[in-house]
Amino acid sequence: MQDDSFSNFYWQEVQRYTQLAEQLNQAGFQQFQANQLEAAVQSWQQVLEICQAIADQAGEGATLVNLGFAYQHLEQYPQALVHYQQALPVLQAVGDRLKESVVRQNTGLIYTRLNQYLEALAQFEAALSIAQETGDQLGAERLLTAMSQIRQVLGRSVSGLDAASLLARSESAGSESAGSEAANRRAMVNRLNHIGLAYQSNRQYSQALEQFQQALVMAQQDGNQPGEAASLHNIGLVYDTLNHCSTALQYYQQALSVARAAGDAIGEIATLNHMGQVYVKLGQYSQALEPLQQALATVEATGEQGRAAEVHLSLGIVCANLNRFADAIPHYQQALNWYQQLGERLLPGHLFSLLGVAYQNLQQYAQAVAAYEQALPLVREQGDRASEAQTLIRLGAVYTSLEQPSAALDAYTQALGMMRELGATVPESEKSAQESILLNNIGNLLSKLGQYSQALEPFQQALTLTHSTGDRAQAGLILNNMSAVFSYLGQYAQALQYAQQALAIAQALKDEAQTAVVLNSIGSIYRNLGQYSLALDHFQQALTLLRQIGDRTQEGTILNNMGAIYINLKQYPQALAALQDALAVHREIGNRVFAGVTLNNIGAIYLDLRNPEQALEFHQQAVVVAREVGDRSGEWFALNNIGTAYMYLEQYPQALSALQASLAIAQTIGDRAGQGATLVNIGNVLFEEGQVAAAEETFYNALGILETLRQSELSDTQKVSLFDTQLQVYQFLQQVLVSQAHPEKQLKALEVAERGRARAFVELLANQLSDQQAKELIASAPTLPLVQQIAQQQNAVLVQYSLINVGVSHPQLYIWVVQPTGHISFHQVELVNLEQSLSELVHLGRQAIGARGRRISSPPPQPDKPNVEAAYPQPLIDPLQQLYDLLIRPIRDQFPSDSATRIIFIPQAELFLVPFATLQDEQGTYLIQQHTVLIAPSIQVLAMTHQRRQELGLLYSQSALDPDTVLIVGNPAMPASPTIPSLPPLPEAQREAELIAALFNAKVYTGVNATKKTIVQQMPQARLIHLATHGLLEYGITNSAGVHTIPGALALAPEPDSNNPADAATLEQNGLLTAAEIAELSLNAELVVLSACDTGRGTITGDGVIGLSRSFVAAGVPSVIVSLWKVPDESTAYLMTQFYQHLLHQSDKAQALRQAMLSTQQQYPHPRCWAAFTLVGQAD
Repeated sequence: MQDDSFSNFYWQEVQRYTQLAEQLNQAGFQQFQANQLEAAVQSWQQVLEICQAIADQAGEGATLVNLGFAYQHLEQYPQALVHYQQALPVLQAVGDRLKESVVRQNTGLIYTRLNQYLEALAQFEAALSIAQETGDQLGAERLLTAMSQIRQVLGRSVSGLDAASLLARSESAGSESAGSEAANRRAMVNRLNHIGLAYQSNRQYSQALEQFQQALVMAQQDGNQPGEAASLHNIGLVYDTLNHCSTALQYYQQALSVARAAGDAIGEIATLNHMGQVYVKLGQYSQALEPLQQALATVEATGEQGRAAEVHLSLGIVCANLNRFADAIPHYQQALNWYQQLGERLLPGHLFSLLGVAYQNLQQYAQAVAAYEQALPLVREQGDRASEAQTLIRLGAVYTSLEQPSAALDAYTQALGMMRELGATVPESEKSAQESILLNNIGNLLSKLGQYSQALEPFQQALTLTHSTGDRAQAGLILNNMSAVFSYLGQYAQALQYAQQALAIAQALKDEAQTAVVLNSIGSIYRNLGQYSLALDHFQQALTLLRQIGDRTQEGTILNNMGAIYINLKQYPQALAALQDALAVHREIGNRVFAGVTLNNIGAIYLDLRNPEQALEFHQQAVVVAREVGDRSGEWFALNNIGTAYMYLEQYPQALSALQASLAIAQTIGDRAGQGATLVNIGNVLFEEGQVAAAEETFYNALGILETLRQSELSDTQKVSLFDTQLQVYQFLQQVLVSQAHPEKQLKALEVAERGRARAFVELLANQLSDQQAKELIASAPTLPLVQQIAQQQNAVLVQYSLINVGVSHPQLYIWVVQPTGHISFHQVELVNLEQSLSELVHLGRQAIGARGRRISSPPPQPDKPNVEAAYPQPLIDPLQQLYDLLIRPIRDQFPSDSATRIIFIPQAELFLVPFATLQDEQGTYLIQQHTVLIAPSIQVLAMTHQRRQELGLLYSQSALDPDTVLIVGNPAMPASPTIPSLPPLPEAQREAELIAALFNAKVYTGVNATKKTIVQQMPQARLIHLATHGLLEYGITNSAGVHTIPGALALAPEPDSNNPADAATLEQNGLLTAAEIAELSLNAELVVLSACDTGRGTITGDGVIGLSRSFVAAGVPSVIVSLWKVPDESTAYLMTQFYQHLLHQSDKAQALRQAMLSTQQQYPHPRCWAAFTLVGQAD
């Protein structure tokens, strides 16, 4: 008798263990999905032990599959193979053909991963047999594709022999189970279809169609509807593969009708799915939805869940293409769940990638990263390097959006390596295009990380690839990115060159968005060069374009940059308005990087306004943002300004801490301009703390860096504007040196003062010298011995002025006097308790002598005084005497007693406008009455002009002046144009020219004969050039913003055939000789006299006066006589005649000019009539 109690106990235990196994199994699945693979293995190992204990073969087989799957995911392939091999006999025993097929497929994948291709092929063939047996057509297609790929690796293909072999094996298998004739014909239809699929997988489409057509005919003859539906479906599949979409749809539609008639749910689902995919291929996504939704409904109605994965995958793809990413995600997840339950390894990697794309488009970046990270090991396992590379590229894009540049760089770098390994598997043009994009992304990330030098190499590689692909848009993008890198490196000439190329491409392609981006880049470069008007012009052009196309992101960037320019121009209300608009835009679109930049710039406004507390508030917000988004450049800027704010608050330890951190960042990212700026601030803090020696060293270090930014590739104009942005450091260093109250340090300050002026002019002139040794010596940083040598060469007293208005409570004036003997004295003048500033005093002094208006004709005569004197009241003495007290009295005991010994003044800033000859002592004596004076932009420029004079002396061998080498111009026919003021004739200038020409027996050019073309042709051969005409201070070559790059022009006659007043451009080009044009000439004249108005004035910069006089010296003329204001033509004619009469009897041009001025003073006592002219350069 059976013991019922024992039986009940046994079955209760089995039930309990079964429940425990189910709980552990579910825990294993949850751990697996959470990527807790080791934990999943432990759970399933316990399930396996329970199944074996209770003799649950089905559970044992399924668990062995799960363990193999987990070990495969862990890339522990030997353990995976062991469990799969153990699973096979168990699955065969219980008749689970589906799981057996999965095991063989996964085993094949492992062998493929291990490069054991023959073993892999055997497993796939076994799985294919199961797919054929169970009617799994889609599975068979995938297996045939995998087998084809393996055969390609092995150098084999599915040839006719292989197909015949496959057919023979199928027939042999069929004969073993031969039944009725009808069954044999149905089997033959199946075999023909599978042979066709084999041909199709090997791209032998005509052979595939032949097999499918035979199968179709046989099935139709026999009334075999499932076979007919399968054959029609397969024919559609061939046409689908060949992109004959309409034909494919016709066959699919026939297949669908037959499958439905036969009640073939599997065939119906497969066909509907493929129909949807054809519509996707055609881009008809809305039409694709209908068949796919029908397929899903059939799956749910018939319970054919094995087909659910393919349908959900297709629906997800369609929703994504309709930009319905939120709808796509559930479909992808459903498909993924089904594939994972089936143990599928081929498709989940692809699905995770699609999930990542959907999350990425929804800006759900964390979820996108998780999806891509899960996709990577799966596509690696398949050995699909192309898919792996694409996944890494997408991952890099997500990390970029997450502002994680280091992670993005790692992903892109890996992807690049894989792209280069793909070889012939990807078309060369496609590979080159992808590589170019990747390299550009890598360059951008390196730049974002502050690794500017390293960024250039990938950019250059990317640019080279665009030459082969012909992708001009990509080339323009890369050129603009390279321009930004060169700008960060302080290589502004290269930056402009690359940006201009990028702009030309964007404009040629009519790409308004990219045109705006490049205009912004060019504006930023000009800002760095200190050319603020040009920068604003480019920013404004960009802003107009961006508002037209509605690009809010770039609009915010432009507004920020315009705000920064207004800060540079000290136009703070405009700056704050632009920056607040920019910040609103950045916050609206969530652009944290540029929000941080804008916060920095707003802080800079309050810093300039000496409101350090409020500045700190903005900069501290900015530094937090910069660190969060990895913006190293923004972090540098914020810390630099935080340090400055603490300095203003006299919290010096905090200031140094912030500035040292800022300096470290600038050094790390290679920002040379940033390093220099931060060192200047550190020097200031050290000086304020009383650490004078440390401050001195720091300022010298700053100079060493900043001076490297003025590279030779920059134009002269660009060097001048860049130099203006660096002037303060020279002043700071002079102040530190002078503060030490040591004679040696005070003289070192002279070296710094000289080092800080006319540097661009020095470099420009040095390049024109023929003596290489002299060129190198003079162009190097000035030293005291060189200064003393130049004073000796000139046999003159040199007086150098330096205005100090930074870091002090009130301005100071430093003066050095260098004697011909080499002795140097230093004097310090406190510019305090003045009723007017020095600049205002200079202006008043010029007003006192009537320095206004352009060159004028003589007024009507009055009976008792010369005509010109009637026009002017006597000058106000006070401003001229005040200037004398400040500029001359402190050093007049250093002046020579001999009036013939020259005094050469080297002014600075507004002192260039001082009429030194008219300065009066307490007795009312003009300086010119006691001394011979001239001016120079710098001591080194004197050395340059001296060297040039020596070269000309050798050229002419001290020979007498040949009349043919004397070029005299007077009163040319004046050009007329709506864009320039009316220029009246100058009859006195013509008389002046004729008198001078008579002195030299030279030809004179007047009226219509004095055309610009004629005069310019004569100038290179001339030894003496005298131009008596109108000078235009406010005229010159302009940039796109309407700003004169080099102000000044001389009026000459237009060409005789250029008499159409409407043709303004031609008249201006032919009739006006601009300063910019003069600078480009190569002249051999020993002297040029500009007997015209305002020829000595121009734009005052740290490099001196930029105008006509500088242009003539740059063209090779060592001595130029110019005017400091608009001059009366009657007294000018007298003065010039006197000058040349004296010059004929002595070679000293300064002495000749002094004598002419004294003679003219006797005839025309008013200083306006005799004191306007000054000699620039060499007296000999």
